[in-house]
Amino acid sequence: MTGADLAKVMHAYGTNGVITEVEMPLTAAYDWVDVIVGFDTFMDGARFADALGAQDGILLKELGVIAAPVPHEYFLRHRKYLRPDQSVCVIRLSPPLPCQP
Repeated sequence: MTGADLAKVMHAYGTNGVITEVEMPLTAAYDWVDVIVGFDTFMDGARFADALGAQDGILLKELGVIAAPVPHEYFLRHRKYLRPDQSVCVIRLSPPLPCQP
């Protein structure tokens, strides 16, 4: 930003300063998909996550196992799909990318 455009970012939210230049490395953008998979036991979810994380060709951004009853108690938006005794694996992955010839 230069000139009059600087007025758009000049606020005094406890800090005063002017950004003079920003460099940011860019890479490919992906359409991430969020998935929640339920399991009867925490160890079933952990084994699934371990196997999924070891797969070649699957682009993962997040992979985590959450023990019961936490998903049912805190994932209120999804509570109707989760049992109180169910552990889950939360996954954020990219859909398959088209093959390049």
